[in-house]
Amino acid sequence: MKNLEFKNLVNDSEKLAKVNDLWYFVKSKSHRWIVGSGH
Repeated sequence: MKNLEFKNLVNDSEKLAKVNDLWYFVKSKSHRWIVGSGH
């Protein structure tokens, strides 16, 4: 039982890390696009 809970916790944190990376990538990409089109 404890092992399964721990595994789920690790899976969740890995998913969260992927989402954060994706969000950061999208944010920096769109920011660059906005800055680039402004000039």
